Amino acid sequence: MKAFVVFCAATLVAAGTPATATRFERETFKVRTVQMPLLDVDRIDYGTLTVEVAHDVPEIGEPQLRTTKTWCRPNGSKSLKDAVEVPTHYYEIPHHTDGAVIVVRSGDGSVVHSERLDPHDGHVRFGYDQCRYWLQSQLDEDWAVGMKRIPGEIDNDVRDLYRTISERTVDEALFAVVREDKIPLFSFRDKRHDYQQENTAAGGAATIYRGLNDGALVLGPTGRERLEASIARWTEALDQADMQDKQARISRKVAARLHANIGVAQMMMGETIEAKRSFETSSRMWGATVSRSNGTGNADLLARIAERRQREARQSSEVFDAEQTEHRLDLADRYRGKIPLTVFGGERYETLSAVHLEQATVRLVQDIATEKATDEGVVNRYENQVMHTSTQGFVLFLMPYGNKLDTFPDEILELTHLNRLRAPGHGIEKLPDDIGQLSALEVLDLSGNRIIGVPGNIGQMTQLRKLDLANNRIERLPDEISRLQSLKSLSLKGNPISDQELSRIRRLLPNCKIKM
Repeated sequence: MKAFVVFCAATLVAAGTPATATRFERETFKVRTVQMPLLDVDRIDYGTLTVEVAHDVPEIGEPQLRTTKTWCRPNGSKSLKDAVEVPTHYYEIPHHTDGAVIVVRSGDGSVVHSERLDPHDGHVRFGYDQCRYWLQSQLDEDWAVGMKRIPGEIDNDVRDLYRTISERTVDEALFAVVREDKIPLFSFRDKRHDYQQENTAAGGAATIYRGLNDGALVLGPTGRERLEASIARWTEALDQADMQDKQARISRKVAARLHANIGVAQMMMGETIEAKRSFETSSRMWGATVSRSNGTGNADLLARIAERRQREARQSSEVFDAEQTEHRLDLADRYRGKIPLTVFGGERYETLSAVHLEQATVRLVQDIATEKATDEGVVNRYENQVMHTSTQGFVLFLMPYGNKLDTFPDEILELTHLNRLRAPGHGIEKLPDDIGQLSALEVLDLSGNRIIGVPGNIGQMTQLRKLDLANNRIERLPDEISRLQSLKSLSLKGNPISDQELSRIRRLLPNCKIKM
């Protein structure tokens, strides 16, 4: 498995609990890890690389007339003291770009790497902050001429944007990068129970984490052996767990933290698939561990694991020693920011898209083979359908075509890192009582189903900004809906909701736009 360069500094955070319960102590380690590049750098001649980027032709929307206030000096005045605030007009022109494609080539023209970049929405302003346009008639007089240069300005803005994004994408694909993380380590105290062996295992892991800031660049065989020994001890303790007895030595909450310890150790050893399972198991056992706590909650760790897993899916599984790691860091120092990068507009977009499609098809076949070979133990059938983008986070979109759902899948509740869940047009009649476990959701679309009621547990989705329940069979929403203080849009179109119930919902959500 892959090893990471790690430098650590630890702080101790005590989680106090009543004397009759187990006391948990969390030691937080600040770590810096060297994340290896996406590509196999030993096969790349960095001195011959070139990068081409092409975005599609931006779609320009209808200009919107806006009004602002601008400080203007009277004609003939040269003093700022004479300036007055005057209402002025300007046009705001929205535009949308479906995305861009990046292709990295070697000196012989062969494709080293390709990637599709996210779509972009933006706008430009004509006449903004200019005293000349205090009359709309003057603005409109100049607009006919100004409109001719707007497409060029938009194209330049989009090119600049994708140049910046592409530079970052190239860095991640070609160069080793030092990243900073925080990781937790739990130990246990209870007068009723003996946790000496579990805490000894935690102490062994802590020694490794602390020791990696003394100049060592890799975990090394001794470090791996100690972490594997700690994992073995924690796993043995989990075999004794009693999930139903809160007073048990290995209760549900203790087990949750043991799984978190195991996940961190696996993450430090580069075993990202196993670490992801451990963190998700910890989250399912005790929802409180999902909450973000200084960057060390399970939601944060899951997000980072998912990111690393995506990056490592096409990397070799060799363990890098100190010399190899130094070589990769040296390549980053020598070539980062120096590889020629050219951004094209629509004239090259179709050509580069075809190149990327061909490369992506080959990679997809390889990725499927890798998933089957390394991930056979994953029982959650929805994990591999989750997509991740820099703008939308973790997204699961369940298409209604060919395989309509009659019930809400329990496996989805395990995906506590989801930011967007869309399952429109199915036949779902009932939502699970503990749907609030998906507390990281920002967008939830369940339109076009057969949902009769919404459980009060939905109130735990405090990050939810958009909720689409249109075209269901809902007559009433629970009082707990009022806890969704981040909710800005709620669609209830096509539901048999009375005027009285609608008024109640509006009182519960005074700052939310409700669509009926």
